Amino acid sequence: MGSFWKGRRYNLAKMSFREFLWAFATYPTVAAYVVLAAIGFGFAAHWYQSLPPLLVAGALVVILYPLIEYTLHRWVLHAQWMYKSPITASTWKRIHFDHHQDPHNLVVLFGAIHTTMPVILLVALPIGYLVGGLAGAATAFAVGNVVVTVYEFCHSAQHLN
Repeated sequence: MGSFWKGRRYNLAKMSFREFLWAFATYPTVAAYVVLAAIGFGFAAHWYQSLPPLLVAGALVVILYPLIEYTLHRWVLHAQWMYKSPITASTWKRIHFDHHQDPHNLVVLFGAIHTTMPVILLVALPIGYLVGGLAGAATAFAVGNVVVTVYEFCHSAQHLN
């Protein structure tokens, strides 16, 4: 993580909304989502043939990604097998336990990109490709990154006092 964030522990319970906006805007994972969305939209423009399939691909990701994210959170991260298995316990600890232990700590509140990106790719690319080919896949990928960014913002903001 960048030197700005290294060693910092942002506490949402003690932050103003303005401080939260700054912390959110400077968080490296958020910047990565924004850059990846821009790259996805760039590829969509490069492969562009027709707008309707891209709109459908984007709309499907907006609808389906949150449902899949909720399903994973509710039925996988809250399941006992994940923390009982030596293979998945450390990942479960980072992406679920640490957040529930300290939900005001902005550093553990954001999803780690190595856990969110596979879900974005697995949801967005097939949907986008089936609807609109390469341009659809790129659009769906870009929209998936935007959806995750908006989700992270709303999820974090709800932890503010």
